[in-house]
Amino acid sequence: MTSLIRWNPFPRANVWPSDFWGDFSPAKPTLDVPIKLGVDVRHNEKGYAIEASLPGFNAEDIDVTLDDGVLRISATKESDETQDHGKYLIRERRSGKFYRALRIPDSVDVEGASTSYKNGVLTIELPKNEVSQLKRLQIAA
Repeated sequence: MTSLIRWNPFPRANVWPSDFWGDFSPAKPTLDVPIKLGVDVRHNEKGYAIEASLPGFNAEDIDVTLDDGVLRISATKESDETQDHGKYLIRERRSGKFYRALRIPDSVDVEGASTSYKNGVLTIELPKNEVSQLKRLQIAA
């Protein structure tokens, strides 16, 4: 006996919009277009901490600059296409240019900024110049 199955004219509608264009994306990213680098930014009374995941990079491949109130993080990872390891069935690890720029507050002590890179995580510490306190203003009536 055969069972009836309802026909769905839009089989990918359940994943839209998160993966609607997934079938139309290029197979590999080009090295010319930078990939947006994901970051976590934490804040406390002492300053700011920014963490960026950059697995597989060497510290020499990463460039961090702080200029005119903008923190810029960039890194380049070359593709290993010159090596013959066979045909890829799935290739999800990215290579190319990674970039992120963040505006930082005026209260950051630029001279006291420090960076570290361990286990594929870049950490940038930005201390504050002075502890800013909340000041409540009285409204004149």
